[in-house]
Amino acid sequence: MKQWIILLCTLIFILPFTGFKKACEKEINDILERIEEKYVPDSRTALFEVHFDGKESPVITGETNLVNAFNELDSILKKDHPEIGFNVDLLPSESLDGLIYGLITISVANLRSSPRHSAELITQGILGTPVRVLKKENNWYLIQTPDSYLGWTTEGSISLLTENELENYNHSDRIIYTDLTGTCYSLPDKNSRPMSDIVAGSILRLIERNAGFRKIQFPDGRTGFLNKEYCLPIVKWQESLKPDERRIVETAYRFLGIPYLWGGTSSKGLDCSGFTKTVFFMNGIILQRDASQQVLYGDPVDALQDCKYLEPADLLFFGDHKTDSTSERITHVGIYIGNGEFIHSSSGAGYVKINSLLPGIENYDGYLDSIFICARRILTCVGEPGIEPVFSNELYGGTVSQIYLNERR
Repeated sequence: MKQWIILLCTLIFILPFTGFKKACEKEINDILERIEEKYVPDSRTALFEVHFDGKESPVITGETNLVNAFNELDSILKKDHPEIGFNVDLLPSESLDGLIYGLITISVANLRSSPRHSAELITQGILGTPVRVLKKENNWYLIQTPDSYLGWTTEGSISLLTENELENYNHSDRIIYTDLTGTCYSLPDKNSRPMSDIVAGSILRLIERNAGFRKIQFPDGRTGFLNKEYCLPIVKWQESLKPDERRIVETAYRFLGIPYLWGGTSSKGLDCSGFTKTVFFMNGIILQRDASQQVLYGDPVDALQDCKYLEPADLLFFGDHKTDSTSERITHVGIYIGNGEFIHSSSGAGYVKINSLLPGIENYDGYLDSIFICARRILTCVGEPGIEPVFSNELYGGTVSQIYLNERR
């Protein structure tokens, strides 16, 4: 009998506490969910991996690169839940000692979904691309590209910089490589030993001008020589950036036959959105990385029933149509070139090619026609969110934001 009384008393004490604990846990999780919805519309471009652990001493742990989300959560906890520990890391990590920027230092760096070589290839960064560096794990770095895409790359793929070093680099004498692919030589001689390959859009520091060659410096300090024919001074490139329909289409044609590569964004291999992104970058415009992101920007064009409203350089989007039980889903993108035709990096064909939306034409693709979703006009919206001129991006020479240098809690 005595044992039953003890058990009953224990339950009377524990049950209300358990109920309170569950209510508290739900409240905290609701707060985390609300903050995530507010600040993380897309996990591909923002990191908020924060969790509540109430098993023993209640504590919130995790990491984020979003200062506003970090500060809002911190403020809520201090005001309403001072009993809960707050152990969230604000990235970039303090362990980087201020080396929170970097430059891609190989011709094409692979960015993966997690820090291992077997992980999915999600995007790429080409030589000279400036990036934010968020943290290091073993010999991998979590970085963020100029379009804010997050991914892991190997230690040997980037050279780390401080804020001042990046600013100095962006004010240095540089060139952009304009041919699709090429070779950087060890001497100003095509018969000399190669020191690296190079792809379109690579940006490198200019050291000196030689007859027929330009001596350049890689971000890791290596030097070499490039054919001057394909080295456009960065200032002249910037002055020439007046993207129009003709230039976009001409650039797109240059990639015909380049192999399809899931995650690819270079002239070595491209997926569909990597193709559109690279074409527009070579004309001074930074698009978002994926087709499902690119479709969110630009002026809509009514082209479902008739191609006559389309203009060259419009982006065409394809995917799953909305049904009563499923949402619309964008899975493919191409560039309209006129006369009902578009150019795209086709996973089915395995390379960049031209197809038509008009039945009866030799290169008509009935499947893509059946999954055509919508079109967006990009060139009327340059400077708006998601369609950013290269040199208004802080990593390419704008003012580097102090937001990443704020003091931690």
